[in-house]
Amino acid sequence: MKKLLLSLAVLFSASQLFSQSIENQAPRKVHFDGTKKTFGVVGANQDKGLEQMWVDYSVASFDDFLTAWPFNSDYVLADTIGPGINNLFSKAAVGITGQLAGYIDYIDLEEKFTSLNPSFTSVIDNVYPSGYELKIDTFYVGFTHQNQTGLWNYLEPTIVTLGGGGTGAPTNTVLWSTRDSVNQSQTTDLNSIGLFQWPVNITIPANQRAGLVFKYFAPKQDSLFIAGSGLDSDDNQVIENPSAYQTSWMGLVYLSNGAYIRNTNVGFGNPVGSAGWFFAQNWWIWANVTYVDNSSINEQDAFGFKIEPLYPNPFAQLANIRYTIEKESEITFELTDVTGKVVYNERIGNQFPGTYTYQLQRDNLNSGVYFYSFIVNGNKVTKRMIVE
Repeated sequence: MKKLLLSLAVLFSASQLFSQSIENQAPRKVHFDGTKKTFGVVGANQDKGLEQMWVDYSVASFDDFLTAWPFNSDYVLADTIGPGINNLFSKAAVGITGQLAGYIDYIDLEEKFTSLNPSFTSVIDNVYPSGYELKIDTFYVGFTHQNQTGLWNYLEPTIVTLGGGGTGAPTNTVLWSTRDSVNQSQTTDLNSIGLFQWPVNITIPANQRAGLVFKYFAPKQDSLFIAGSGLDSDDNQVIENPSAYQTSWMGLVYLSNGAYIRNTNVGFGNPVGSAGWFFAQNWWIWANVTYVDNSSINEQDAFGFKIEPLYPNPFAQLANIRYTIEKESEITFELTDVTGKVVYNERIGNQFPGTYTYQLQRDNLNSGVYFYSFIVNGNKVTKRMIVE
């Protein structure tokens, strides 16, 4: 899955154009040494009746291109003056908004960090509607860190609210924060990415959205590079398109002295004004969460029906969907494309209480996004799937 590259030339923003070369501040190519460090104790979540998943937009977009980017939350505007350093940024963030996308099996998290060609088997993409209470269990960051001075460096993961009614940039309203001090290097070298994690255990109220913010305060002789990924679908080592998940943000120091800008609005291109090569589209900042799925509540309480996530998702030839009914029901399965056109419909018929598995064959489906529905005694429950 992962290709590594050392890049490039000129910073290009959807809203502004900057002509300076980025030279020495280009993203670094990296490899994976499997380093994992836990700050605090992370325990397995035991809340019953809740769905659990890892919100990871880089995996959900099938990113296959990884670079590492230097930043320091002590950077000021004066640090950006001079050739090759105008792209310094002071904070990185991911908003959990719109879609809960990632995976539901911990083995995929292990696969992401231990395999050069990981195969993800439990990728899901669920709508995050109003009514969810989202418990954030663990905060994860992928980065490389070298302490050259022996002085204290500070790592500061923070959870904040999002502006714009839950769809905008991270705000300064802090819901949770911690700070760790380190005076030694946390990875073997600047070409190795490690996984770092903090226990959180806070609940985000229904109808509120949260952002995961990571900051790093240190002498500027010390170095922390955060991992950022993108998708190079045609394997030509150029990332042509921004991610479908516009959830990652960076605080560019020279842009309003650190104001947030979406990663999907920033590209690297040559010549100036080109469409750009979209590298750091999704930060390796993600969270393990548990949540109550509204559709699950409706399924169980309103009409006694529950759908488990389609597995695998995405799928190439065959997928399985487990569902449970609590009373005798008339069941119909329906598949629609993104335009709402029904591409398949099957009357399963009358079924007694119990748990069943529906097998979905690819047949003549083209690659892309679809929505599958179960109609139970006239009530419809719909979820999303991806065909490779």
